[in-house]
Amino acid sequence: MADLTIVNTRAGVAPVFVEQCRIRSFIVGPVAIASGQTFYVDGTTGRALLGNGSGAGTAVFRGIALKSGGPGSGIDGLEEGFVDGYDFSALAYDAPVYLSNNAGNLATAAGTVAVQVGRVVPVSDRDPANGKPSKILYVRSGVA
Repeated sequence: MADLTIVNTRAGVAPVFVEQCRIRSFIVGPVAIASGQTFYVDGTTGRALLGNGSGAGTAVFRGIALKSGGPGSGIDGLEEGFVDGYDFSALAYDAPVYLSNNAGNLATAAGTVAVQVGRVVPVSDRDPANGKPSKILYVRSGVA
């Protein structure tokens, strides 16, 4: 299992086709969440915590942070829709993407607890390196 990397760590990730996205605001729990990291909502506090595929209690996907936030701050989270900013070069079109065993990360294969968060999808523009359609990620909270 390899974790996906964010192409531009300074800019983070960004939604694509915003009119088709479901974006909500969340309050960050005790640990900071960076743009591009996955999170779930704690059932007791209602705050966003880093998702993690290594255990049943944390292997939950609510969304991807679209901006970074420290403890107690607000973040925008993509619950459903298209997002760009990860390196998909090693993945085929329609490849599934999972929660990683590393907190907050996405992975190319299932973690200890398999939680698929989305799929790599083609878009109509062309990658200048190879002439093929570019790749972005489609995610949906609750994808089985």
